[in-house]
Amino acid sequence: MNTAAELRKFNDNKALEKAITNVMAALEKEPLGLEISQLMTICRLSNKTTKIVLGVIRAECTDGVWYMDKKRKIDAESLRGGR
Repeated sequence: MNTAAELRKFNDNKALEKAITNVMAALEKEPLGLEISQLMTICRLSNKTTKIVLGVIRAECTDGVWYMDKKRKIDAESLRGGR
């Protein structure tokens, strides 16, 4: 790392990796999914960072509830009565 810009980019990438790990862990612990506000609180992230991470990990959203994969989405819909 020769310049301040390279150092800043390295630190930003490291912070994003940590945020991705935190969000994935939080979503894996909650089989019914979480809202963005809940993810922000659990992971201590900003709204902007949380939205970026959800896009990177390709999480799925239904009615404001975010899931890691389609299987969990189907399970949650069956519990709610298939709405």
